[in-house]
Amino acid sequence: MKRAGSAVGHQFLFELQTEDIPARFLPLARAWLSDAVERWLKSHEIAPARRRVWITPRRIAVALEGLPEEKPAKRVKVVGPKIESLKDEAGNWRPVVLGATAL
Repeated sequence: MKRAGSAVGHQFLFELQTEDIPARFLPLARAWLSDAVERWLKSHEIAPARRRVWITPRRIAVALEGLPEEKPAKRVKVVGPKIESLKDEAGNWRPVVLGATAL
């Protein structure tokens, strides 16, 4: 059963229990956390329908509602060094390339 006004889509709840946080720090901590969550969501191109942040002296929680099932596919072009610069005159891979690919 859905609550009146609840957002359609997926939900996410992140909750932390903490040691006592002094009450004078709570408004600043809530504002900082809300801004940090907003920046992270924007940087990952995620747009929840609703975002809520709660903070008490012993608990911090972030709830996201109306999350999409998945993000649309995105094509990214990654540019690196030219292949010719990674090989020596004989056409063999340079030691630095072989060392970087050895796992």
